[in-house]
Amino acid sequence: MSESKNFDVAFHGKMPAPNGEILDCLATISFPRWDSTKLSVELLWLGGAVEQRNAGVALRGLKENFLKLTCVSSEDVDVELLGIVGIGDSRCSNSAQVSSISLFAVQFGIAECKFEKEREITVIVRLQPSGILGGPSIRTVSFDGAVEIKKTEPLTIGLDFEGGMLEAMETFEYYETTENGNEVTHQVRRSSITGNIKIASGDSLYDVNERLKKYLDEVCDALSLSYRQKVDYYEIEYIGADQEGQSFSSRFFRRKLQAVEAKASTDELIHSRGLADRGLQHLVNEIGRSSRSEDVRRAIRFLAASFSSNVETAFFMTFSAMETIVSCCLNGNGEYVVEKSKWKKVESLLRTAIKGLDMDIPREQLMAKLPELKRSALNSRILRACEIYNPKTSDLWPDLTFEEGMRRAASIRNGLFHAASSGKGGVIFEDLVRVRTFTERLILKLLSWPDDDVWRWYDQDLKWLNGK
Repeated sequence: MSESKNFDVAFHGKMPAPNGEILDCLATISFPRWDSTKLSVELLWLGGAVEQRNAGVALRGLKENFLKLTCVSSEDVDVELLGIVGIGDSRCSNSAQVSSISLFAVQFGIAECKFEKEREITVIVRLQPSGILGGPSIRTVSFDGAVEIKKTEPLTIGLDFEGGMLEAMETFEYYETTENGNEVTHQVRRSSITGNIKIASGDSLYDVNERLKKYLDEVCDALSLSYRQKVDYYEIEYIGADQEGQSFSSRFFRRKLQAVEAKASTDELIHSRGLADRGLQHLVNEIGRSSRSEDVRRAIRFLAASFSSNVETAFFMTFSAMETIVSCCLNGNGEYVVEKSKWKKVESLLRTAIKGLDMDIPREQLMAKLPELKRSALNSRILRACEIYNPKTSDLWPDLTFEEGMRRAASIRNGLFHAASSGKGGVIFEDLVRVRTFTERLILKLLSWPDDDVWRWYDQDLKWLNGK
């Protein structure tokens, strides 16, 4: 049951120098198991003064922020140091040179060698924040201090990856310490994705890992939309067998995140109940299926970040997300007043007319604004998107029409962008809630998400504003 708080792995590695020399080192990778913001790598260079000096020159001569080491004890264990941002040198007591590397991520044992036979491996992915994937449960503390967590509604949040079934869930890990002579057992609650996947004959763990990372980016965007905060993965661990059938358990990808994020206190947009029974996979599929998939994902990330930003930044990010989603909904249909094929002729006629005016006006400045005329007005684009997808808008601005409310919100956006002004009173906060609610509703319609599977308390802030 007991696990160490820190993960450390050391190996004898070799690094090729630019001059063709092979440099030896004792490499150590270490990080706290449950802290996603820390990751360290140290290289203790072996050999004499000349070899150590050459190692320092080779490190600082890297043309890319990337370094690949080969493990001496196993030919199929490659170690990649990714996103190197700094290198520091120090000396041990025996005068050996140690290079401390600051970096973004590390891959250990994820080699490019092809498997001759199909292999089934277990994958464990760690996510941040904790506590987002659990269903309803009862936590019971007995008189003797024993703690029992019983799920009252077991949920299975399934995901498909290359023929394998993964499951997003809460997991619990434990470690023991001694404080004031007392043994203490700590329980760590983590958000994880785990399951078994197959590596086909002729495929490599490296290629599978690259495809899995891309897939996890899509999953995390779907979770960010659901939980209204940035969700990200920071560790992927593989457990299985190598080419000779020998088991391995220390092959992993680990990256360093910028900050530790706790679960947000706001209500979810989509509860874990909605994500169960293929719900999360539906979101991932719909996001990937969109012809503007990257735009949809970018809008989701902006929207999720707005929940943890100050009100001015949040308003700007929310409005940007809304405009992006509106553009995705239109997908070129109604986004422009004049078709691109006809615009050149219209623009030419307008330029000729402006040049022919017998007036003292800034002609060049007017003509510079002409390209803006071909795009439909914002309100027209929003109304067109509403006609196509029919999100609920009647409760957004009870005292105004929907069009009037959007015009007011747009004027606040313009004031923020052009004049560093957030308007009067608390209108900016109220319109932030209203625009954000509209954007979420439009995204869900775009992703064909059933209204009945939206969390029933998702719009409490809007109801509070309308009822105050």
